[in-house]
Amino acid sequence: MRPPVSPERDRTHWRDAIAQDDAHAAFVAERAGTIVGFVTGHVSDEPSPMFVPVRVCQVGTLGVAASARGQGIGRALMAQLEAWAREQGADETHLVVWRFNERAARLYEELGYEERCAVMARRL
Repeated sequence: MRPPVSPERDRTHWRDAIAQDDAHAAFVAERAGTIVGFVTGHVSDEPSPMFVPVRVCQVGTLGVAASARGQGIGRALMAQLEAWAREQGADETHLVVWRFNERAARLYEELGYEERCAVMARRL
């Protein structure tokens, strides 16, 4: 088992992400002045397996507070990110969901996402 990661790593990650150019976005959902969810993403041109460039919005992280789940917040955040991605000229939205995260996978499938490839890993 690996040791826990320092909170400084996350602080640095988010500071750097916020400082990025216009092709990066973060949206939050609030209830009574408290953030109950967020989504991040960025748009870039990527080569496809068919060697045709595709402008893609890569979803970074979607998070909803446990107390606010099941209320449409994740759906609303994804809709906001997708609208922003269209404004940036994105053709597609991509994301990674861990297989153990069945609730998230179900949400993405309900939103029309489909599995196109599998990334396999082995811990060393």
